[in-house]
Amino acid sequence: MFVFKVKKGINQVIKVSERNFVDATRREEPFYQTINGKKRHYAYCPACENPVMLIHVHVDNQVVDEDQRTLPMHAKHVKSDVPGLGKYNQAAYDTCPYANPSSSTSKKRREQGAVSDELLWLVKTFPDAIDIIIRRDVGIAASEKLFLAMLTNFKEEEGHLYRYVSKPNLPYSSMYRTKLSGSAKIQTS
Repeated sequence: MFVFKVKKGINQVIKVSERNFVDATRREEPFYQTINGKKRHYAYCPACENPVMLIHVHVDNQVVDEDQRTLPMHAKHVKSDVPGLGKYNQAAYDTCPYANPSSSTSKKRREQGAVSDELLWLVKTFPDAIDIIIRRDVGIAASEKLFLAMLTNFKEEEGHLYRYVSKPNLPYSSMYRTKLSGSAKIQTS
C-alpha cells in the first residue's frame, strides 16, 4: 500500500514517502524500532488501524529485485502485535481494503457489515462531498441527473461490497462503474 497514518481513531491518510514518514513520526518510537539488530519502521493502516511496516524508508527507489524491477517505498500489514504500537486484529484485516491488495477490476467482495454499511451511509449522507472531490481531483463536472444516476448505479451494483472500495477512494470508486450514454452531460475543467 502507498498510504499510512500515525494516529489511531482519526481519519488520517498520509502518502508514503521518506519525507512524509520522517515528518509524521519525528524518527521516534514506536515508529522506529530496532528488532534483532535491524531498524524497522512502523505506522498504522489508514483503514483497519492494524500495524504496518514501511519498506525501503531510507533506501533509494533503485533497489532491484531478482527480476530486475525497482522496489519503491511502500507499507505492508504486519500480521502480529508490534510493541508500543498496537495489537494485530485479524477481523479488522479481513475487512480492510488494503489487505492483499487487488486492482479496482477485482470482483472480490466483502460481507455486508459495518464497513459496507458505513460506505453506503457516506454515499447517501454526503453526495455533495463526493461530487466536489470528483470535480476537483478528476476534473469532471457531471450534470445533476448523471451524478444521481452514478450514485444509484453504485448502490444497485452493490459497489459498497467490493473489497477495493474504501473511504479514501469512495468518490473515485463510485464513478468507476458508471456507464455513460450518448446523452450524458459532462464538462471537464
